[in-house]
Amino acid sequence: MATMVSLGAVAAGTAARLILGLIRRRRADETSNTDEVTSAARTWIFRAMSHFLGRALRRQWLGFYALDIYGRALFNRYEKLTVPGRVTLSIDRCYIPLELRAGQMSEALQILEKNGALLLHGDPGTGKSALLYRLLRTSSFRIMKGKERIRLPMYLTLQQIVPHLGQDADRMHPGQAAEALTNWFRETFVRPLNMFDSDALPSTFAQNERNGVIVLLDGLDEVASDKIQAVEEFIVALGQFLHHAAGPNLLVIASRRQALDFAPRLLGGEIPDIAAVELKPFSPAAIYSFLLRYPYGQGIRAHEEARRIFSQLRINPTLMETCTNPLALALYVNHHLRLRELGRDNDSSQPDTRAAFFSDVIDYLMTRTRGTDAPLVNSTRPFRQIRRRFFIDVAAEHVRLQQPFNHISEAVLLQFADQLTRVGQPRQQALMELAKDTGIIEWNEFDGVWQFIHRSFLDYFLACSLSSINGRRDAQQLLSNLRLHPLSYLEGFYLACGLMASRNTSQLPDLLRDLGNSAFVGRYYARAMLETQAYYLPDFVERIRFFCGQWRADQRNINLFRDLVSVLVDYEHVMAALDQPAEITVLGEFGDAVGGAGLSILQAARLDAELALRLSRQTAIAPILLDSGTEDAIVALYEPSVGERLEQEEINGEPRLAAIVAETALRSSLFATTLRSERGLAGRKPRSFRYPHEPWADAWPIRGTRFAATLAVALPYLRGLSREQRAEFPHLAILAYTSPIRRMRHELVFSDVAATLSITITVVCALLSLVLLGVPTGWLLTGFAAVLLVGGVLLRRAVQQGDIVLPSRRILNLYPLDSGWLTDSGSRLRLVAGASRLPRWTLRPPRGNDGPRIAVYTRVFFLLWRRFCPDLGDRRLSLIGCAVIQQMWTEDVRKLVRS
Repeated sequence: MATMVSLGAVAAGTAARLILGLIRRRRADETSNTDEVTSAARTWIFRAMSHFLGRALRRQWLGFYALDIYGRALFNRYEKLTVPGRVTLSIDRCYIPLELRAGQMSEALQILEKNGALLLHGDPGTGKSALLYRLLRTSSFRIMKGKERIRLPMYLTLQQIVPHLGQDADRMHPGQAAEALTNWFRETFVRPLNMFDSDALPSTFAQNERNGVIVLLDGLDEVASDKIQAVEEFIVALGQFLHHAAGPNLLVIASRRQALDFAPRLLGGEIPDIAAVELKPFSPAAIYSFLLRYPYGQGIRAHEEARRIFSQLRINPTLMETCTNPLALALYVNHHLRLRELGRDNDSSQPDTRAAFFSDVIDYLMTRTRGTDAPLVNSTRPFRQIRRRFFIDVAAEHVRLQQPFNHISEAVLLQFADQLTRVGQPRQQALMELAKDTGIIEWNEFDGVWQFIHRSFLDYFLACSLSSINGRRDAQQLLSNLRLHPLSYLEGFYLACGLMASRNTSQLPDLLRDLGNSAFVGRYYARAMLETQAYYLPDFVERIRFFCGQWRADQRNINLFRDLVSVLVDYEHVMAALDQPAEITVLGEFGDAVGGAGLSILQAARLDAELALRLSRQTAIAPILLDSGTEDAIVALYEPSVGERLEQEEINGEPRLAAIVAETALRSSLFATTLRSERGLAGRKPRSFRYPHEPWADAWPIRGTRFAATLAVALPYLRGLSREQRAEFPHLAILAYTSPIRRMRHELVFSDVAATLSITITVVCALLSLVLLGVPTGWLLTGFAAVLLVGGVLLRRAVQQGDIVLPSRRILNLYPLDSGWLTDSGSRLRLVAGASRLPRWTLRPPRGNDGPRIAVYTRVFFLLWRRFCPDLGDRRLSLIGCAVIQQMWTEDVRKLVRS
């Protein structure tokens, strides 16, 4: 029994242990599952926190550190324009404001306010690349200012994207285009600038609703013919990607008009919301503005030198057209200044054709070290000829191989580099030495190719090769190449015609005859004749008359019309110089079509008033100025002899003409001095006020002059115009917001309130000190009166002799621009951009907030600043503020007027 009990106890204990083990195992399993769930939850929460925190930190990284590095790199990379052989100009200084032929925009910089896609096209030399550089610097400057709502700018030549397109470039979808752009961005900026983990910067900004990207694509006409279809596919796909992305994105494609024939899909509707705008050729007014801003150096007055250079340019149509490019214009100014230093600045020493100009420049650069005027050692004629022959061979081989234009492989240069090397010198070292000495070519480290600094140099050396034709067969081959590859050969062909004319090549008449008779390239005949000036050929009149009739039948080719007008104007000018009658004239062929085609008589005459009078067969210059654009009329009046042809009765009878004359005087100190020097009929300055309704017409510096009478008519006319119309006369519009101090003695006392108060406080303190020292009151008053009398006489004499220049003379442009005075005045005036929250008065230096309005703040007294913004209702501007604004760049004044 006891045994059975013990067995039962053992069995019960075993069962209990089993049950207990099962319970413990079950509990252990449940605990393990709970730990796994807890661990998984912790891991998920940690990953979620890491994702969102990393995303926020990444956005901060991209938005601050990486973006700041990128913006500064862009801003500095496109800061300078190197002019071979002399100076380096700032892009911001030499940039010529451009205009667009489009209904939505009139100024090119308005492109930055647009979304979608924009096709920007124009003729060679109209400044497409210069505009893109300007847009890039403006956008990168906004990045450096650290604004929140900024768009990421990217500039690339389309040849740079070709290596990233892959094998299936002909069938690319939007995602692949975005990936190709990212790969280009990584290799061009992320790695060289050590922008760690910033590959996604373009896609991040493109998808951000508050930011967006601005993609600037340049050089469609420089892409190889076998790659242009793939590049077109990339542009279309990228346009679709940016359109569907969340951000306010902008795609800009810049190209010559001829290249669009090889990429028809760009305007075929596949890129959503694309608009096409055309760059207008640089106007003569813009060229003159550039000449006014050029840093001529010490001892040279900008206004006089600009008038001298412009007068020489406008009698040479091909040179005028060449100088529509800032680099070519700077080269021409450099050439002019060099001749002046040598004492050969007369008209006979100046080049009369574009080919002659480039020949002089190239000959100079072959023997000068870049950045200096020091000649190279052993710069003999064979030395120059070897270098010239090298460039000619390179240009010819480059075009023959149909490489992307101005993207020259190193193999092509090394092929001809043996003629440059010295004994034991490597060919690569000889190339780098040549680039350093001449400044004509440079190594593009981003594309891995050699380039001429401007395609005009490549066109010139190609022209040297093309001009060496030896017979009819070579001439036919040249015309065939011109028909098959116009993008590569056209500009070189024009220059070749000019070179052949300068050398009196015997094959030139046959070449021009074949060109005029060709059905495929005959449209280039007028421009070729302009380059050669071969008006002595027997069939010239017949051929030109034929092309004039062709244009009248189909008036869509505006380029042919401009070429025909230019060659006819030059032909009439030459015949007049030879004292022979012209067999064909502009008015005889086109009549009223000159004005109807958007080209005024003054424009056709290249802003030469004398030539315009002959073309129009008129005797008065006033109707010609009134029928022209405002800027063209102003530039024509920069020549003082044109103003002398205007009678004051004509100005008084035409308010718009008075406004044009007044605006010209406010821009050109030479013209303003001319108007002021001619007094009224009395021969002396009247003491009484003649124009009580217009205070500026009675201002003491111009009282009784033609300048005063002109302002009396121009200012009432200006007040009746709309804001946009006033912007045509920006300096005159600013004058209307200022009231002058009519008498000199009053302006001496009240023109500068801060200075007057400071002097008054000093004098009062001095008098109190003398009283405290016991000086008798009678002696004190007598001495004070004597000091006032003598001081007043000396001050008046100093003002009359120009030792003291009061604000009125600065405003009326009667005193030459003093850069030191402008620098000192910078602490008194600030130009800021902002929104409507710009305060009227502020006690601290004003700062802009990147809004749409432009305001000027002038420091009234010590820390007190006062706002002037016409768009916010301000109607008063101080004399000091007006004097500074009148010396500003005209386009900045125009923006202020428009606000």
